[in-house]
Amino acid sequence: MLPTIGYRLLTIGYQPTIKHPCPAATHVAACGEPAWRRTGAAAILHKLLWNRLSPSDRQLGDAAGVVAVQAEALDRNYLRRWAQELKLANELERLLSGEIKPKQT
Repeated sequence: MLPTIGYRLLTIGYQPTIKHPCPAATHVAACGEPAWRRTGAAAILHKLLWNRLSPSDRQLGDAAGVVAVQAEALDRNYLRRWAQELKLANELERLLSGEIKPKQT
């Protein structure tokens, strides 16, 4: 198991920087070089935060796509804990329940 890292979700003027230990990124090799890849949980929280700032079907559709692709791999307890902290719990539950669908291409 890879170690967790400190990850800064987002800093937006009036909103304090949120730092927390989380499995927000995993260490991978990309083209033979070490790199960090953001986890699905971190991507979902980012999309929900961006949707709060600038509501858009695109952000919600992208988040729903991550849920659809990584459904079984998502740490739902982690997601729910941070969604509650970030006041995104309603949106997250809509995603997890399937009420918000992935965008169609």
